[in-house]
Formats: sequence, C-alpha cells, structure tokens
Amino acid sequence: MAPKPLGVHGSRGSSRRGRLILGAVLLFTLLPSPARADGGGDVEATYSESNGCGVPRLFSALARNQGGLADSEPLRGPFGAMFGRTIGQARAASVSWAVPFAGGLTVRVHGRALAAFNQVSANLAATGSSYPTRSGETFGFSARTVTGTRSISYHAFGAAIDINSRSNPTASSLITDMPEWYVNAWRQAGFCWGGDWVGSKDAMHFSWMGPAATPGYGPVPTPYASLAPRAAFGETVSVPSTALGSRQSGAIDALADLTGDGAVDAVRIRQHPAAGPTLEITGSWADFGMCGFSRFQLPGAPIGQQAIFGNTAFGGRPDIAFASTSGGRIELRIYQAKGFYQDVRTVTTGASADSSATLLLADYNSDGRADLYKVNGSDLEIWDGGAGYGSLLLSAELPAGSGRVMIGERDLDGIPDLYLLAPNGTLQVLLAASGYGATAETIPIPLSVGAGDIFRISDYDGDGNGDLYRLNPSGAVAVALGNRQIYGDIDGWFRSPEFECEDPPAYNFVGRFGDDDQNAFAPDIEWAAAEGITVGCNPPFNDWFCPRLPVTRAQMATFLVRALDLPPASQDFFSDDIGSSHEADINSLAAAAITTGCAPGSYCPEQSVTREQMATFLVRAFDIPTDSANPFADVGGTHAGDVAALYQSGITRGCSATPLFFCPGESVLREQMAAFLHRAAG
Repeated sequence: MAPKPLGVHGSRGSSRRGRLILGAVLLFTLLPSPARADGGGDVEATYSESNGCGVPRLFSALARNQGGLADSEPLRGPFGAMFGRTIGQARAASVSWAVPFAGGLTVRVHGRALAAFNQVSANLAATGSSYPTRSGETFGFSARTVTGTRSISYHAFGAAIDINSRSNPTASSLITDMPEWYVNAWRQAGFCWGGDWVGSKDAMHFSWMGPAATPGYGPVPTPYASLAPRAAFGETVSVPSTALGSRQSGAIDALADLTGDGAVDAVRIRQHPAAGPTLEITGSWADFGMCGFSRFQLPGAPIGQQAIFGNTAFGGRPDIAFASTSGGRIELRIYQAKGFYQDVRTVTTGASADSSATLLLADYNSDGRADLYKVNGSDLEIWDGGAGYGSLLLSAELPAGSGRVMIGERDLDGIPDLYLLAPNGTLQVLLAASGYGATAETIPIPLSVGAGDIFRISDYDGDGNGDLYRLNPSGAVAVALGNRQIYGDIDGWFRSPEFECEDPPAYNFVGRFGDDDQNAFAPDIEWAAAEGITVGCNPPFNDWFCPRLPVTRAQMATFLVRALDLPPASQDFFSDDIGSSHEADINSLAAAAITTGCAPGSYCPEQSVTREQMATFLVRAFDIPTDSANPFADVGGTHAGDVAALYQSGITRGCSATPLFFCPGESVLREQMAAFLHRAAG
C-alpha cells in the first residue's frame, strides 16, 4: 500500500485493496479531457508498482480469486489493453529471454516488454562485470495473483522477473546482494526494482514500467482487441453517487482516474477556505465514498481558468493543466502528478489563444505524452506534447455538428477518437483513423443531457470499450456501456467485494469540522474553534478535529495558552521540549505557574494528559479553589483536591455514575478537552 504523500489527507476503510492517490481524464467543453492512458481501450504508457520507483503507482486489476490463474481469467482495464484480454492471451504473447550471467537460462516474458529486457542485457554487457544468477531462484512469467491478495501479479503479464530469490528475499527492510551497477542497469531500461518500493521490499523483483520508461522503445502499442462486442451505449448500469455531493459555486468537478486503478474517480478542484486551491478525490474503488477520499494542495492554481487532465510527461497518472488564454498563445500551468501536484511547470504552446475553444489532452501520436487538442467550432488542431506543444501535429475540419466535445477510444486502434454530444442526446463519433473528417456513427444515448451535467468516455467495466459517464450537479453518476456486457462483476476488476468502510468524516458537514457532527461534544468542539483555542488536527486543511485522539501535554499547553491569552515567557523552563512547535506555549504555561513539569527540568511534552493531570491544569489555569470533599471512589494522591474542585464546580461529572468514578489515569481525549475547557471558561 502506498503511503499518504505530503498534502494528502483522507480516511481509508479496512480492505486488502485499500489505496489512495492518483489517474487520467476525458471531459468536455469547460471541463475537458485527459490522456489516453486513462482507459477507454487505451494502452498505458507507464506502469509502476510503487511510488518509490519515481512515478505514482498503478494498481493492478483484481482477479476473481487468489492464487493460480487459468488461461480464461480476464485481464481488464489498462493491463488488458497492453498485455492481453485474458491470461491465455498474455501467455501466448510470451517469448524467451536469456537471463544474463545465468549460463543459458531463459525465462518467458511478454513480447511487448522484450525490448526493455534486451536493453537490460545491453546495459549489463556494457559494465564488463558479472552477477552470477542462479537458475533455481530466477523466474519470469507466472499466471498468479500477488500472494495473499486478488491483485494480479506483474508476473502474470510477463512484465516481471525474480532473480536470486534466496539472497534477495521479500522483507520489511532491504536485504540484497545485488550490486548497485546491476540494479542501475535495470532502472535505466525502465524497470521498477522491488528494493526501491515504499514500505516492504522485494529485492529479487524487477517489473517493467511500460513504453514511456524505456529509452528508444518507440510508439505505444495498439490495444488488444476487446472480447466484448461493441454496442451503441444502450445499456446503463447503476453507479453510486459521489460523497462530494452537489456542485459548489466556483469549483471544477470532473471524472478522472486519479487513484490509479484504471477506473475514473470523482474529482473536485476548489478554493479551500483554509488551504487555498485544492484537489479533492473520492475513489471509485470505494464507490466514490469518503472512505476513498484524498486531497492535495495546488499552490497558486488559477481555479478560474479551464482545467485539463492528461499525462503530459513520464508519470503514470494525469497531470492537471490550467489553460490561460489571456495572451496571444495558450499557456498551460501544469501540476505534475509525478510530484504529487507540488511540482509546477509553465508551457507556452503554439496554439493561438481563444477563450471559446474546447481544450483536451490525449496521446495522438502514441509517444506516451498527451498532446493538446484544440476544438473551435469545426476547426481542430493537435499540438505535440512531446515537443512542448510548439509543433502542430494535425489541422483538420470537423464535420457539421454541435455539442460538447469529448475524447476517447471507439475503434481500439490506439489513437483517440472524438465524440460530439448534442443537447438532444445524440452522440456523434469521429474516428482518428479518418482524420476526424467524417462521422462514423450517430448514436442516440439513454442518458438525459442537462446543462450542468459532466460527460466523459472511459472504460467502466474494463473490457476495452469506452463507456459513457454522466455526473450531474447533485453528484449522481450514471454509466451507459459502449459494449454488450460480458462480465457479471461489472466493477469487480477495481472494486473488491470484501471492502469494508470505516466511519469516515463527512464531506458536506455543519460547522467548522467534518468529524464531529454526530458527536455529543460537538457544541464544546465548535466553541473551542470559535474561541481560537483549536484550529483542527489535519493541517493545512484543518477541517477535522480528531475528537477521539488523546491530548498530549504539549498540545494541552497550547490549548491553555490560547484559552487564557497568556503572554510569551522570557525564560526557558524545560530541556526536553527543545524543537517542539509547542515550546513557547509550554514556557508560557510554566511562567504562569500552571505547570511545574513532570520532573525537575522536564515537561514530558509527548506524554498523554491524564484526567487527574487535566484537573490540576484547569484548577491552576482558572484559579478554582481546591476542595477536600472528594466524591470519587477511585481518586487519591496529589491530584485529589483538584479533581474534587472540578466536581464541585460542575466541570466534571466523572466517567461513571454508579459507582461514581473519575478514571484519573485515563488519557484525556480531544473531545473531552473541549468540554473541560468550555465548562471551566463558563
């Protein structure tokens, strides 16, 4: 499982397939479309097994069961497009490759990956060194899932090899005898090494990252033919509504595979009240629910401009490009998925600026980089992404028609086709094979077309044919299939039926925080926020409170300093809080004689505050007279008078009524802290 990158905050349900983070898009008009790498029959240019290999991870499709896979097992989504629609097709496409330094040992690899494996051979030969490779511990093609999961192994595609498994085992930390020059020969040929994985390591394992990763590979191969008969979008399927809910004023909503499983997610780009321009995602793998919620800051993003999604560089997931038409040429401000949207570059294209044009991103020339499509009425221009959008690839006149412009694959030739969706629900298909100059099909669709609806073409059932998505302003999603349905588990290739969702914060919530709406302490929590005592627990967004987390002594100092508006201290009282973001507040608390620390010269800032310690903090902070009439059966010692004072003043009612207990040694939770402070402040 990939870790949360900096800037991502989300909740995740318990699932073998729990995952977060990033994909590609195909939209229309003011919310245009992405690169062919995102489905609809497209072949991915990049396949990475881990964020540690330099590009965001692409999650493998799920098999129907764990373990060995029969030749009839379907391969769905981007992996099926590249390696074959079944295990049998992938097996039939495998070829022999002679493993270097292995005394003539050969393994089976996919024919489309052979150029990359041959590049490894050349790289290793050029070193003049040797790394003896043992035949009984080296394996290529294997029709199976990843051990203990239903995720189809890269070995089942013929895109992976394990080398010297005994001396390079799978482990929680890196164990390997492979020299750096040997590993580099694989990296330079476009392979992801298991020793570079984030989290546990698989040092024996190398997997091919696709055509865009291998120097000189050539054009991205055309997709394998779909096993499903193409159809006219007549069959609709039920899809859950998104947790993002109704459209927000000024926000950009889209459908894009930003979690990297080949199926599009619900996406919103908006001005967050605390964090500024923000990308928000609810993953299709979690039925567009808050279990699959993640987000990223987009520093300086011009949200008022047109947003386009596409794989503009080697990165595996679509970047986000904001298009400015204020100058003579269209300028793209690109937030790169490879850097988790924190790396930004600006490109001035060769296309003339026109605010009325529809802009889309898709890979027209099969070089693994999204090209810029500009549609203005019947005029089409395609600008080469591999040349920085400064070179014109195609200029064409589209046939008569009107409506929203989408992009996707219809004939599965590997070149994106155009779709015009008219207000009356008629879909006009323009094939790239004919230069977009003629209408190949005119199809009535079963979905209504509202002015605020968002449409896109992508492969929902993973069979290779592009399907038609609609996202309406209320957050409801519908899909019309571009094929006859052949899979009973229509979304089973990306959504695990074993997935269980924890109770996550709501997206649309009341008040300051999204995780306290059903909390008995919500009035106290909202009071603490209104008084500036707390700003939340998830910077920079700070719209979650984390009510059930314990309060540390360092955090308690800050809460009290804010509640009492204590001045800065001129003395440093403790030696164990140096470098803490709460150090100044700890010193202010000590200067006000509210704390003497946990031991001479020490404050113990990371220890949780106990309930009896909280009593003493509050008695000193709010000058509450102590009381010797202690009503609690479980309280004694140095804090007894302070606990009694809190009871007599009505600040606490204890943790149990019968018998009357205070639970003095238990940690104070953040929700309880808010209630204690609210009552003490009166």
